[in-house]
Amino acid sequence: MDEKISKEKTAFVSNTFGTTIPEVFQVAATPVLSCMLYALIKCKFGLSRSGRWYKDCLLFLIENFLIVFTGFFSVTLLSDYVLQLNLALLFLNTIALHSHIRNKMSFKQFIYLCHHINPVENMYLTNYKALMHICTAICVLAVDFNIFPRRFAKAEVYGVGVMDMAVGSYIFSNALTSTQARVRLNCALPFSDVTKNLKNSLILVCCGAMRVLFIKGSNYQEHVNEYGVHWNFFFTLALIKPLATFILYLLPWYQKQLGYLSLSVIIVTLYQICLSRFGLTDVIQDGLQGDKSRASFIDANREGLFSCIGYLSLYFCGLFFGRQIFKAKLPLVNKIFWLFLWFLSMLVVLNASLYFVSPISRQMANLSYFLVQVACNCFLLIGFMLIDLFCELLDRFNEKKNNNKSNIFYSSLSVLCRAINRNLLLYFILCNVLTGIVNFMFDTINCSNLMAVIINLFYLLGLNLVIWIIFIFQLS
Repeated sequence: MDEKISKEKTAFVSNTFGTTIPEVFQVAATPVLSCMLYALIKCKFGLSRSGRWYKDCLLFLIENFLIVFTGFFSVTLLSDYVLQLNLALLFLNTIALHSHIRNKMSFKQFIYLCHHINPVENMYLTNYKALMHICTAICVLAVDFNIFPRRFAKAEVYGVGVMDMAVGSYIFSNALTSTQARVRLNCALPFSDVTKNLKNSLILVCCGAMRVLFIKGSNYQEHVNEYGVHWNFFFTLALIKPLATFILYLLPWYQKQLGYLSLSVIIVTLYQICLSRFGLTDVIQDGLQGDKSRASFIDANREGLFSCIGYLSLYFCGLFFGRQIFKAKLPLVNKIFWLFLWFLSMLVVLNASLYFVSPISRQMANLSYFLVQVACNCFLLIGFMLIDLFCELLDRFNEKKNNNKSNIFYSSLSVLCRAINRNLLLYFILCNVLTGIVNFMFDTINCSNLMAVIINLFYLLGLNLVIWIIFIFQLS
């Protein structure tokens, strides 16, 4: 890449300060509402895989239009009208819900059903992880175009943008659905689990190394203040899970639900004390010598290395939430209520942290960033759980006297979401590769709005098509 263009593109995504927390939650609500609308429309018109290529292709396009494109426009051309977009989606969802209800039910019956619904298939987890990856794929390319507002980009030091939420949410969701969250061990963690996680991380280390070699060798734009000179998010992902497993191997008495939470709180509290009282913030900002030099490996990658401490605390917090969510006997409505209480608590503590401790910093992964991440992920989980609850309730609403169900719950899940959920890492790698290709092919900064929209939509369609074909033909 031409050095001048590389510097221009780096400057384009630098010196940003984020947006407001309410706007972050407004943007987060869009994929939930669009996913709900898709589920209701799919069941209303009997849309499902038929085995005929033209019908399956039509379903693929409908899924992209309702779920992916809606998310894309919410962070680009309609970014100033996200609230209005969400209200429109909410209105359409209300109409769709009303059209599904054919049998009346008393309030007492409604409450009874809510307390006894506990779906066997956790559709909300598939939607939660898949939509998070779709939003990541949307933002990693769109941020290089003028149609993407700068306030949604990653904040330089302090502040929170929409893209800042994807990094922590990826860590949190990995912990939430990990084996450690699903399986309860009554004995010490075997060392084989540590070595197994190390082996599984090798592919991420290879991806991180290839990214470094590609960036350095091609003069591709890079923002050094994000992770450092050599560090990147692949290395962070590769480090966190094996490190967490090793800590649990050394401290087996923490392999309990509250043990995970206590570890999370201890780590993030001690880390914030180091940031606030012992000068670690200055070290991250200015280096060990205070002159912003990057001579040593630690100085060169100080942002990426030290932020891993904050992400580690977020991983343990994800394990804590995963343990609670995977309680089989707990009704879905109880999980929603429990998450709602955590959501409110995190917002209260977050406001106190912003006032008394520090602003949000994704670069340092500090206490305020930890709190906003937990709040946002609770918010998303509540939204996707409500989709499960509504779909299951509609099944019960529409039961006939012969007890034949309409099977709305089992038919409402997007094929694309299932395909992405089956190949999460591949999807993440592909979106990064395609982003690099597009940046080499086009002068993204100077593209017109129309050209930017066309490029991004074709990129998303191509990316989703690859994953969809792999899933349909069972190639992985």
